[in-house]
Amino acid sequence: MSALQDAEAWAVRAEQGKTLLQRLARSKQHYRDIASQYSIRPHGNNYDWVTDSVPHGQHASSSNQTLPDHVMVALLEREKLLTQGKAHVSSFKAMMGERELRHLQSMI
Repeated sequence: MSALQDAEAWAVRAEQGKTLLQRLARSKQHYRDIASQYSIRPHGNNYDWVTDSVPHGQHASSSNQTLPDHVMVALLEREKLLTQGKAHVSSFKAMMGERELRHLQSMI
């Protein structure tokens, strides 16, 4: 019975990983579009965003180097997906550790 539950847990994690990868790929393309449109890039190891120039179609005098709300929401959504990816990897490592532990216990 435990083997069936284990297999189901692995199947669920695999499906979640596949869905997360698809969402990350779409998010990456959306980020590239926004980054090129607003000339932004991540700054260093922290998550501050640097704007290199004013968005296309705006004059420098009309911009105070702040990003529109929809751009900030898109950037935060990407950060959320990246964090979910890190959490997924951590839970995968935990599952692998539990599997390895069970294997070692069965050998004893």
